[in-house]
Amino acid sequence: MKAILIISSFVVVNSVYGASVKNLNALNKKSLYSDSFKSVQNDFKEYSNIYQYCRADYLDFNTYKPLENSELISVQAIFRHGDRAPTYFNVDDGNTWSLCDKTSLAKQLRPMTTIQLDDASIDITKGQVLQIPYNPVCIAGELTQKGAIDSIDLGKSMREVYVKKLGFLKPDLQNASQLKVRTSNSMRARQTANYVLSGLYPFTGNGDDVVVNSFYLPAATDNIFDNLSACPKSRVLYNKMAESDDFQEYLGMNKDYIDIMNPMIAANKSTLAFTSSRAYYLDSIQGRKCHGLPYACNKVGKCVNDDMYNTFTSDYTWETYFQKRLSPLSEEYNKLTAGLYLRDFKRDMEELVKLNKNRKKCPNKKSPRFYMYSAHDQTNHFVAYSLKAGVLDSLAAPFSSNMYFEVWKNNTNRKLSIRAFYNNRILQVYGKDGSRTNPWCDFNSCDYDTFMKFLDTVIPKNPSAECSA
Repeated sequence: MKAILIISSFVVVNSVYGASVKNLNALNKKSLYSDSFKSVQNDFKEYSNIYQYCRADYLDFNTYKPLENSELISVQAIFRHGDRAPTYFNVDDGNTWSLCDKTSLAKQLRPMTTIQLDDASIDITKGQVLQIPYNPVCIAGELTQKGAIDSIDLGKSMREVYVKKLGFLKPDLQNASQLKVRTSNSMRARQTANYVLSGLYPFTGNGDDVVVNSFYLPAATDNIFDNLSACPKSRVLYNKMAESDDFQEYLGMNKDYIDIMNPMIAANKSTLAFTSSRAYYLDSIQGRKCHGLPYACNKVGKCVNDDMYNTFTSDYTWETYFQKRLSPLSEEYNKLTAGLYLRDFKRDMEELVKLNKNRKKCPNKKSPRFYMYSAHDQTNHFVAYSLKAGVLDSLAAPFSSNMYFEVWKNNTNRKLSIRAFYNNRILQVYGKDGSRTNPWCDFNSCDYDTFMKFLDTVIPKNPSAECSA
């Protein structure tokens, strides 16, 4: 086993030389880099029966229970796209990735339009119906057939809970007014939204052709992922973190593994994708793992193995953890990346509550009450890290990761509360100071005002000014 000087989020919150860490902010560099890769591996094993990267767990109809003595007001669902092909294929893959033919699912697909929202004056009903292209062999990053099926199943799980169990959403989609759908501009995120909708409201073909509208923001300004173009100051901070001694030490590790993989995926070693990250090495291996494909080999017969896979898995976990939590620049960086999206998320929640908190008086009101965001692992990371998520919820977001933020109104005192699920678990968070024993909120039922005030602390007050480099 190869010892490396990195630490995953498992080790940070679980053990430093076996000792429980109660305050993340108390950690110093020595504690961060003193544990070996074996310790990281042991922590992964501890959670292996819960954490599965290839497809997240979905809400379970059998275990889901409504909040006692309360009325559900609104829901915001944030989910990662389904399983996809790697960004960089192995040069000898040939037809290995013949896994993206989704034509067999075409009859199940509910029509969904998509449009770029350049400004508030754009009418989202004027978008074009999304077309799913036929690619027998996957193109880089494409949603696979598995990813499409998983997304339909995610939609079905939503239907089981929010339609059948709660009666929160209408059983038939007579019009799309109760839904609002935002995606990233990525085609796999848009396709995922379409498949999820097709599970939530199955398309029968018997006159049930109600179209759902979706929108995305321009690539230069979209804030639903780590878009450094949307905020110049975030790029400055990102570069400083990448240039730090800690990160450079990390980038210097495992050169032999990198040398094996570079010719496999024709890595351009001069680009930022490879000089400032190890994510694409894991990406190349992970896709094969999720489809039961054998590890790849390079032209001289050196092959990927379990140790390489585990190493790059820890690498990616640590990269995210360093960027979002451990660097002295993390707090400001999060505000100028995640905070921009959370600003929209908070505004959306306030709007949903305003429209729906007295809905019983107007049961036929045509206003959205279920908001869907189809995006990326970074989107789930945005929310999890900004809310100071615990160890399990801080790991790399699996394919089809799904978060739900439900707003409930107590029937007795009329107070609002937030319940949050992440991959079929109540979201667990630490204290504001990083304490494990005193969470800043209990997401079984978190006071609405407390939640909103907390969001204000992680959202930039003046984005234009704060984003000026």
